[in-house]
Amino acid sequence: MRWVVVSLVMVASVLPGSVVWADVETRLRQVLGGADLREAVTGISVRDVGSGEVLADIAGHQPLIPASNMKLLTTAAALGRLGPEFVFETKLQHLPPDAEDARQRLLVRGAGDPAFADPLLLFRLERQLNADRPAGDKITLNADVVLDRWVDAVVKHAESRGLARFDTLLIDDRVFDRQFIHEDWPRDQLDRDYCAQVAGLNFYNNVIDVRATPTQSGFAPRVTVYPLHPSIGTTNLARTGSRQGFWIGREPGTNAFTFRGTVRTRTSASVTVHDPSMVFADLLRHRVQQRGITIGDVQRIAPNAPVLTGIPLQKFRTTLPWVLDRTNQDSANLYAEALLKRMGFQLTGAPGSFANGSAAIRQFTSQLLAARIRTAGVQIADGSGLSHRNRVSPKVLTELLIAMYQQPRFRDVYVASLAEAGESGTLRRRLERGLSADVFAKTGFISRKVNGTHVSASCISGYLIYPASENAQPNAAPTRVIAFSLMFNNFAPKSGNRAMKKLQDQLIDAIDDVVSTQLALQATP
Repeated sequence: MRWVVVSLVMVASVLPGSVVWADVETRLRQVLGGADLREAVTGISVRDVGSGEVLADIAGHQPLIPASNMKLLTTAAALGRLGPEFVFETKLQHLPPDAEDARQRLLVRGAGDPAFADPLLLFRLERQLNADRPAGDKITLNADVVLDRWVDAVVKHAESRGLARFDTLLIDDRVFDRQFIHEDWPRDQLDRDYCAQVAGLNFYNNVIDVRATPTQSGFAPRVTVYPLHPSIGTTNLARTGSRQGFWIGREPGTNAFTFRGTVRTRTSASVTVHDPSMVFADLLRHRVQQRGITIGDVQRIAPNAPVLTGIPLQKFRTTLPWVLDRTNQDSANLYAEALLKRMGFQLTGAPGSFANGSAAIRQFTSQLLAARIRTAGVQIADGSGLSHRNRVSPKVLTELLIAMYQQPRFRDVYVASLAEAGESGTLRRRLERGLSADVFAKTGFISRKVNGTHVSASCISGYLIYPASENAQPNAAPTRVIAFSLMFNNFAPKSGNRAMKKLQDQLIDAIDDVVSTQLALQATP
């Protein structure tokens, strides 16, 4: 990342003369006038972060479907509700016999951590840890390594106590409720990785990876599943053929998978599992038993049972900044919903749910923006933006961006969590060159039919950050910071998100052109 936040409050500078900021809106309207938007609904808000000046407002107060721009509210609320120092901890413990229970039991207590054995996060952490290590001392991090450490902890502890058997493996996932999917999510897409179920105990993004390799024409392809869970059933009806059309189905409410279609070249896909907490429990039990330690059965702790505490054996910890990065840069829906439910738990003390989590975000947003703007039109159904019932206006989003930037405790983490144009996440291949500003933003897109009506949204909101001049002191504050929100709803299906993204990039380029020109005039003696 090229830009680092150093100032506590950015001082707004006033450009010489009467600066016509309306130039920004004029340019944006010109760009929109050349676009084929047809029946699309457009909302735009552009604001100067330091002064709060409105640089452009085109239906900025109109609540629209934000798609994944909803994650801007979710992650802002997570920083406010949980705090930047918050850490998720998934714990493994041994419960020895006592006066009330004579059994030898293992306990796994979930914290709702969406990052537990996330392969992408582990890959990034591995790369970070190995950056300065010699070739012969590299660290390997993957789901098997994480699981092996847990199994090793159980085996070592059992051997130290002369145990060959645990009567029960208890799963405490009561931090969240057991409504794993939101009622608004598309029912024909619930097996896709972006619709992963949200549980109090998550593992490996709550999916399995399936790889199909062709064999002889007309014969079944070779299919492998990772991680290989004992509780997962598979039926291979696919065939090797001259066309590529492999697909995977999962029966609702089960972990029965069917492979269908034809495989011409090797292909892979990720498919969601049902009831992730118990899927992980079966996997852990299976791996422990492979090492010679028997576990009698697996039980989920009842909702009203007392909280149990035993001998610590192992834990997995994830800091909030790591979770925010995956949520915003990569637009990871599971992460957003886990944050939402965790905030609901923190707010109410009851298991986190879509309802109390949404209330926590709504309450934080209202309090944060109380002195700035009315938030009555904001509707929050979920944390990721998958729901078509979410509503937020471009004006609210730019006010939120300004408020978070002006919070010294939150600013660095919040801005760093966003994708950087040409560098990271969903903006890695967008706005790669030609801008004077560094762009940090959140993208969003949904398109599907709801009750026979096509619903679509394509949005991008974030910051244009103009670095200090070359002659400035080291670590000087940015010259100027602009908050923007560009939202488009109900565009024609054939227009597609590609056209919307191209239009958004043109609009951002136009904003940058006007602002950078005026900054150059300001710098002229």
